[in-house]
Amino acid sequence: MRTLRQIALVVGIVLLLAPFSCPQQALTLIADTIVSGGQPFDGIVTVTWPFQSAPTLSANVTHGNLTLFLAPSRQGEPNAYYQVTYVARDGTTWNERWSVPTSTTPLAVSQVRVPSEQAASSATKQGNTPVPALLQIGFSSNTLAWGSVVGTTTSQSVIVTNTGTVSLSMDTATLTGPNASDFRITQNCEGVLSPGANCSLTLSFKPSLIGAESAALSILDSAHGSPHTILLTGVGQHQITSGGLIVSSSAQVASVNSLVVFTSNRPVNWSLAAGSAGTLTVADTTHATYTAPASIQNQNVLAGCPVMPN
Repeated sequence: MRTLRQIALVVGIVLLLAPFSCPQQALTLIADTIVSGGQPFDGIVTVTWPFQSAPTLSANVTHGNLTLFLAPSRQGEPNAYYQVTYVARDGTTWNERWSVPTSTTPLAVSQVRVPSEQAASSATKQGNTPVPALLQIGFSSNTLAWGSVVGTTTSQSVIVTNTGTVSLSMDTATLTGPNASDFRITQNCEGVLSPGANCSLTLSFKPSLIGAESAALSILDSAHGSPHTILLTGVGQHQITSGGLIVSSSAQVASVNSLVVFTSNRPVNWSLAAGSAGTLTVADTTHATYTAPASIQNQNVLAGCPVMPN
């Protein structure tokens, strides 16, 4: 059984290991710039020789600069491959095998990577360096703010998108924080998202107290950094249930096809008087919007002024 003959690892400085039970021979230089997700790789590269008593060597790589001196592997010998593992700072990992020939000139990683490994890998290629399959997630917002709410339930949504290159698993979202009970998940986002797909998480807020409230939406998924958190805030406002009724409007006169917004200081039942033109949209018991009609029927006129019909 063969043992590791000699490995020299260069990362800023050259580390030479004493040779094992094989005679000295020329080493092959592997020099390349490793790229992960379109960015220079920062992390740990580990190289092992899969035989008994062979050491495992690890190098701290920054700015993608990888330089290795390796003893050539014996061509045609079963399992005569170096096992290489990349672990990036963001948690991305991938593995590959190298078959290192004798060479007097530097070789790129693509020149020593075992072809069968390259074909079976889920990673894609960028230049001479591997780009691993990425598990990434994106959110339309990292914060949902309700502002002031007067005792009613209002909803907001956050869009979750798979921004990676492989399928993303979504688990159940949960609510935590000091006022979690006043927030509610009304539409969850579970299952598997294919690359580029998205889903919607909808939440409602109904304050039970007067003043600022907060909670956190915790989303468990298969992307790096899970669980992901969305901050939830809102302000409970005192609801007037007695005393004089005050209704205010955004305009005193409605033009053709215009909007008038009505607000009351206490809950009321909104409706249009019988025979009125236009429509009324009720948002809640303290807000409604009137939409004037797009046209008005002709009236009887006398000297330019409307008059009652005869």
